[in-house]
Amino acid sequence: MGALTVTAVAAALAGRGLLRRWAGRSTRRRLAVRGHPPGPRRPSSTIERWLAPRLLAADVVWSPAVVARGGPIAVGTVAVLGFMTGGPVPALLGVLAVGGGLLGALAAAAGRREGRIERELPALLEAVARGLRSGAAIPSALREAAVTDSVAADDLAAVLAEVDRGLPLGVALERWADRRPRPGVRLVVGAMSVALASGGTPARAVDGVAATLRERAEVDREVRALATQARTSAAVVTLAPLAFGALGALGDERTATFLLQTPAGLACLVTGLVLDGIGAAWMARIARGPA
Repeated sequence: MGALTVTAVAAALAGRGLLRRWAGRSTRRRLAVRGHPPGPRRPSSTIERWLAPRLLAADVVWSPAVVARGGPIAVGTVAVLGFMTGGPVPALLGVLAVGGGLLGALAAAAGRREGRIERELPALLEAVARGLRSGAAIPSALREAAVTDSVAADDLAAVLAEVDRGLPLGVALERWADRRPRPGVRLVVGAMSVALASGGTPARAVDGVAATLRERAEVDREVRALATQARTSAAVVTLAPLAFGALGALGDERTATFLLQTPAGLACLVTGLVLDGIGAAWMARIARGPA
């Protein structure tokens, strides 16, 4: 009876979210038909506002609304299945595992967008250098490079938008470096600032900065490749106790009963999970250190 109640509640929440989503789409469709394009959807709830910058930093293509609805549905499904199979304790452990895994994955991928910008900067600078070699001035070459499809080009387009609003180009570039405190961005801003101050034909200097950034990206890729073995070993060491524990509980009913239905077993299980999580975080930090 309790499992059916939990299932009904989860289904009602999921249906409520789908109904809201359908209503929002209908409203946006009516606005578009009337000639009022709705524009991009802004995060409306506290969870979506919390997720938006973190999803952007992790370079996740899903919208905050999709993640805010899909995450609780996944956690609720695991809770229902755990409650139906073993009671409240497996349900709680499943919720902690799934929720902690999702949050951990989001935290681990926090620097993906910044790293992507670093990898895209050489191609952006090469596009700027091509424009300079064709005889274009620095602002015109920057505008030609800003139309490419990349995150770095989007940042450059934001810089040029500030210039259009009356901000000097050098100041706008410095603000870009403040927003993106990355070595590659600082190097690009420094090179462009020198080119603006010195005049002449800065195409060769821009090409040199692009080559430097490409060499640095190659070194970073090599370091990440060398660290892959350490990360794989850390994952195996972290997951092996969980796999052995699950196999032991499935193969021997007494083990499952001790771990899930006795205070001493629950204490051992919780302590083991906490220590395993601490070890996973420690090993992940060690493996990430060289990169």
